[in-house]
Order: sequence, then structure tokens, then C-alpha cells
Amino acid sequence: MGGVPRRWLPPGYAASGVRAVRVTLVAAAGFYLFLYGFGSSVAATYALFSAVALAGLSRIPGTGPQRAATVLRLVPACWLLVVAGTFLSVRTWSAVAGMLVIGFVLAFAAVGGPRLAGAGPGLQLLYMLPSFPPYDPGSLGVRLAGTTAGLALLVLAERYLFPEPAPPPYRELAARAADAAAHCARELAEPPYALSAAAAERAREAGTGLRSLKVPEADRPAGPGARDRALTHTGLAARTLLGRLSALHDPGQSAGEVLRGVALLSERTAGRLRLRADTGPGDAYRELAAARARLAAVPAGPAGPAALRRDAAVLEVADAALTTATAASLAVGGPVVADRVQPGRFWYARTPAVLLWWHRIRGHAVRRSVFFQNAVRIGLALAAARLVAGLDTLPHGFWATLAALSLTRTTVGETWSTIRIALAGTFAGALLTAGLLTVVGPHTAVYAVVLPLWMLFAFTVGPVRGVGGRRGCSRCWWPWCSRSWRRRPGSWPRYGWPTC
Repeated sequence: MGGVPRRWLPPGYAASGVRAVRVTLVAAAGFYLFLYGFGSSVAATYALFSAVALAGLSRIPGTGPQRAATVLRLVPACWLLVVAGTFLSVRTWSAVAGMLVIGFVLAFAAVGGPRLAGAGPGLQLLYMLPSFPPYDPGSLGVRLAGTTAGLALLVLAERYLFPEPAPPPYRELAARAADAAAHCARELAEPPYALSAAAAERAREAGTGLRSLKVPEADRPAGPGARDRALTHTGLAARTLLGRLSALHDPGQSAGEVLRGVALLSERTAGRLRLRADTGPGDAYRELAAARARLAAVPAGPAGPAALRRDAAVLEVADAALTTATAASLAVGGPVVADRVQPGRFWYARTPAVLLWWHRIRGHAVRRSVFFQNAVRIGLALAAARLVAGLDTLPHGFWATLAALSLTRTTVGETWSTIRIALAGTFAGALLTAGLLTVVGPHTAVYAVVLPLWMLFAFTVGPVRGVGGRRGCSRCWWPWCSRSWRRRPGSWPRYGWPTC
């Protein structure tokens, strides 16, 4: 089923088209279900915006099941943001203060990894939506019901609609690197004590596959927790091991015991990473450590510098294999063995998760941190937009604040020339939307029919047409949902929604 939309679209639009179909189906289903099925325009709006927030505005990396799991874990945070926005909308100053603090916190949460970074803009929208007047705590239940329904539909769509092929996880990539290291160590332990061209190429490919740029964002172990740190350590140690094996030339017969120990331990490490039973390092670790100690204890004697350098290189190979095995065991939740986990090298192994998070946050809570700079910029921009909107100087403050949120997603990582293109796209999208709203006028049936088609177009074309196209297309569909029903007195923000 995943290939059906792809066959209908040009190759450049296939990925964005599939995503657009998924987002549009979920948003339209929740919106029309509540609007026409239950007669609740409030729940309809929150169902639509919750789906668009975490699937359209956000860029959560990963396959469908990975994104569904991320959205499911974010549901309590979404509820909390809707509740906070509802109660802080009682005064402009409280809404602005909430926008400043929540905008900063959600942007700074990117230090927790790519999934939190990708979800940040959507979570900011879920606070922004209820933070505009009217102040109506009595509608909180309806708002939460719409939000929950939209998120539930999104989780189901991400999990089952248009499935995507899953890339191998980082653990499997590290296991393949360990297998390649075992193969190389065996070749070096036997005559002619040299790597074949095929083994060298396999080691190179396995090491390159562990580089961050080669790993999908969702599979990168970038979190602050002990397991993510251990998995990162495993990948780095495995690449070091492969590099040292590839650089080892003619180790000789004396290194055979150590290299055979490296091969056996690397095999066990690969099995441990694949969660196979009875594949812990155990005896293989102790045997390699003992063989390394014996080689290190051999007196120099008449051996020349070349032999000493060769033995030192073999010892480095053994050290890398031991480190890889220990880190891999920690990455899959193995026990912390005192004689293997050195306090300096594996400092995170005995550190509580709360302290690991604090260490990550403290490391980035400085002026030179890009995460901190972006969080300050986004928080101030959203607070300023909300303040201006709350002073009755802007007739459609919600859309202005949403445009500010959209633009800050560009300014955090682009050059000034790119920002100019994004601004131009935003203005062009606003002008196009204003023209279409003027032409169509108060005919709400037209908006109800055109809304899903317009969303499908915006989410398909926008991501492909560069920064300006993304900003322009995203700006185009926002006001259409508020035109899809007739305004009920007191239902919508005083300066947040256009009237029909």
C-alpha cells in the first residue's frame, strides 16, 4: 500500500506526497468528524491542529512506527500544553510569559536528540492555539478531546498507513562492524598475516556505515541516557578497532594469540548486540585481557624498534576490542562489571539518568551553545509576536504568531539570504490566501470542500520547492480551516480567527 501514492507522483514529490496524503487524511478525518458529526467546532479545530502540528509543522525523523511511538510518548506533553495555554490566556501578560518560557524550553529540548528537536515546533503550536482569547476553561474538556482524537488518528496513520521500509538499527550496524572486525582479526592471525582486499573493503564499509551522517536521524544514539551514550561509545570503539586492524601489517606469529582473542570477543560482541542468548563477553573477555597482559609483559630484549611498534599496535587492537565489548554490553542493558568499567572511560555507566540529563543540559546552557542561542531567539520571537497580537494592534494575531513560529524554524540554521527567501515566500503565501478569501467570500461550503485539497497541495509542493516554497505553502492553508464553518459567538479568539 505504501507504493500507491508514489506511483502517482513525480519522483521528486514522492516522499512529500506520501506524507501529505497521510497528514491530510488524518486532519480532515478529525476535523469533519467533530464539526459535522458532533457539531463541535472547538474539538474539530484541536483535532486538525494536533495532527498538523506533529505531522506537518514538525519533522519527527524515522519510519512510520518510529514516528508513531514518538507521538504516543508526547501525548501527555500535548495535554499539558493545551491545559497551560487555556489557563494562561486569562491575561495578555500571562500568555506572553508562557510563550516565552514554553517557547524557550521546547526549543532547548532539542539537546535531547533529533526526535525532540523535530517535535519542538509542533508542540509550540499546541500551546499557542489555546493561549489566545477567549479565556474559556469550561471548554478545556472539549479541547483535550479534540487533541486526543487527532493524536490517536495520527498514531494509527503513522503506524499502518503507507508503511515504509525500515533501515537497519544502529545496533545492527555496530554488530556488522564487530563481525567485520572478527573476520579481519582471523586473517591477520594466520599466514600470510595480511588482510585480503575483500576484508579490507568490508572493514572500510562497516566503519563508514557507523558515521553519523550515514545513519538516519531517528537511529542515531544521540540521547543523554546511559544506553544511548554506550551505543555511541560502541560505534566509536568499533570504528577505532576496524581502523587499527586495517593499519596492522604483518603482525607475525607472536600476535596470533591476541588476534584470535580479538576475533572471538568481536563475535561475542556482535551476538550481544543482536540480543542473542548466551553471547555475553564472559570468558572471551577474560581470555583476551590475559593474552594482552602476556604480550605487554614480554621483555624488549634484543627486539628492534620495528618489533616494538608492531607489538604496540597489536595492544591497541586488543584495547579497542575490549572497549567495544564493554560498551556494547552496557548499550543492551548488561551488568556493570567493576573490573571492566573504568571510571574515566565509562563514567556514565553508574550515573543516574537524571544526572545524565543534567550534565547534557548544563553543557549547553551557555551563550556559545547553538541550542541555547536558538532557544533564546525562538522564545523571544514568539513572545514578541504574542505581545503585539494581544495589544489589539493586529486583527489576526494567531496567524501572525504562527507565521513567526514558521519563520523561526528557518532562521535558526540558515543564512540571511535564505531568510529573505523565506520571508518572500511567507508574504507571497499570505497575499495569495488573502486574494482567494476575497474571491470566495462567505461561502463556507467552498472552504469545507477545498480545505483538504489545499492542504494536500501545500504539504506536497512546499517541502520540495525550497525554503520559500515551504513557508509560502504552509502560510496558505492556515486560514482556510477557520472559514469552513460559520462563526459562533464567543467560540473563537477575539483577534485570532477571521470571521465569516
